[in-house]
Amino acid sequence: MRRLIIAVFALALLSGCAVPILKKDTIPVYTGTPPSVIALAISDHRPFILNKDKEEWFEGIFRGGFGIPFSAPREDEFKEKPFAFYLATKLKEAFENAGSAATIISLPIGTDSDAIAERIGQANNGFALAVIIHQSRYDIGIFEPEYDYHFELFVIDGDGRKLAQKSFQDLEKPIDASEKYNLFDAMAEKYKMLFDSFLDSPEIKNALTIAAGGN
Repeated sequence: MRRLIIAVFALALLSGCAVPILKKDTIPVYTGTPPSVIALAISDHRPFILNKDKEEWFEGIFRGGFGIPFSAPREDEFKEKPFAFYLATKLKEAFENAGSAATIISLPIGTDSDAIAERIGQANNGFALAVIIHQSRYDIGIFEPEYDYHFELFVIDGDGRKLAQKSFQDLEKPIDASEKYNLFDAMAEKYKMLFDSFLDSPEIKNALTIAAGGN
């Protein structure tokens, strides 16, 4: 019976007739004092991306009959665009909503934090929020739906110095996400809620407050 309930949950997530999510409910909310100018830089370090086993748009798998795994890209403006770009866009919108002039710095996959900081310093783009995606992968199917993530956030000043560094890691099982959306919208809500909490962490929020005072 438990597996049947989980399977029904998975089918509901994949349903095309689910309620579509509002855009505002996919954008993180930053409640601190925003820097007047900020750059967003995200580098994908997921092992299956670095070894080219999965495409850069990959977010996770869902399982059909007999547990056979499948994956698919989003069917919106982010279709087949890198997951890192999706997250960078949402963070850009978050800081713009908070009052910052935000830009995205594109990074090759696997760019480490020192190289990111050096690039920020060379570009003299002011302060930056950098994110390394060490892991982000959901698994939806006949077993408990789960989401495995490990994000590392850095606040970097215009000289390339790291003002703050904080890792966020968990294996959520089952996923604590709304059941009224399709899979991609449910995960969009999940990413938003996670980054709400990441941006509200004392280490990151305090460094961004320093950045706001230095702009």
